[in-house]
Amino acid sequence: MTTITFFRTLLLVAVATFMASCSEQPAEQAAETTSPPVVTLKIAGAASTQFCMEELAAAFEKKTGIKSEFTFGSSGKLSTQIAQGAPYDLFFSANMRYANYLQDSSESALGQSQKYARGAMVLWSMDTTLVLDSTNWNKLFTDKKIEKIAIADPVSAPVGQLAKQFLNDKGIWEKVESKVVYGSSIAQVNQYLTSNLAQLALTGLAVVKADELKGIGKWVEVPGYFVDQGGIVLKASETNGSLEQSKAFMDFVLNDPEARSIMEKHGYK
Repeated sequence: MTTITFFRTLLLVAVATFMASCSEQPAEQAAETTSPPVVTLKIAGAASTQFCMEELAAAFEKKTGIKSEFTFGSSGKLSTQIAQGAPYDLFFSANMRYANYLQDSSESALGQSQKYARGAMVLWSMDTTLVLDSTNWNKLFTDKKIEKIAIADPVSAPVGQLAKQFLNDKGIWEKVESKVVYGSSIAQVNQYLTSNLAQLALTGLAVVKADELKGIGKWVEVPGYFVDQGGIVLKASETNGSLEQSKAFMDFVLNDPEARSIMEKHGYK
């Protein structure tokens, strides 16, 4: 091999090596700059919290870029589904009982349940001519023009439990039990009323405060009847790869001033 041929061979090898390293570099850089997978939180919430939770999620997404998707229903049914393996990241109940159940009686939860709000109950009607007089509940509920009274199922819905307790406390339950129609959740109770299938409904204050329903019919708050509401981060968030984001959402709900303002706007104490 001549000297010229030798150096030409070295030059070709060097060029080939350089080109190979250049072709590999973008792939390495792409690997280094690849963004983590986008996480969408899967949240189970009591039907009475729907409008508030959706607004909280929108505010949280604006702050963090983390999206949320919801399943709303009765707290009791949702907690049963979660205990049976439904893969939600977070659960927001309409009372503490069902959040505590997941904390204490199943392997579905991480950490402790947290009290995030206190919900109030209202009496709601589409008949604006009715006098919703809290000083004479007995007369109002037993009036002959009131044919149906909608409440949520007391077995699985906390606001339904509160409604039945209220009617019992006032000595009205036995007089009106035949008029009562049960919704599987607060959402169905609201539907009964807005569809004029019931003349009265006992529902959550957060419902009638929502922008979507504000000004529809008339309502009065039932004084002295409240329920503490509990939320909890769920074990499925580990499997879903969303544990840190779930904790961040819970922290936002509990501690962020904007979140507290949203909840107060929706009638939570």
